[in-house]
Amino acid sequence: MLVSSLYSNGLSTRKIRRSLERAGITRMTIFGEEKLQRCTVHTTENILKECPKNVQEELKAKLHRLWNSTTRLAAEEFLKEICVDYSAKAPKAIAWLVEDKEHLFRYFAFPRKHTF
Repeated sequence: MLVSSLYSNGLSTRKIRRSLERAGITRMTIFGEEKLQRCTVHTTENILKECPKNVQEELKAKLHRLWNSTTRLAAEEFLKEICVDYSAKAPKAIAWLVEDKEHLFRYFAFPRKHTF
């Protein structure tokens, strides 16, 4: 693959990404949207920005528990609990979380050996 050969010839991943983006090639072009995995760190930050300050710490702890669920089924069940608990307190944050659920839970489809 082109990216692998560029990397093995000494180009940094940052330079490869910039070069591909300048050429109009994005990760979505290469991998397709079905392979997109959202970063849970930035997702947590974005969700907490939409919450009132008095619920941020509690919700942050629950989001960390959500991201560290052992199975997709457990994560989906816990997400339902979060929605019930916070939909009135932080409706924008919960709507965003539910809307992006498929991208956030994509890592459950990866083989177990590729998870930490």
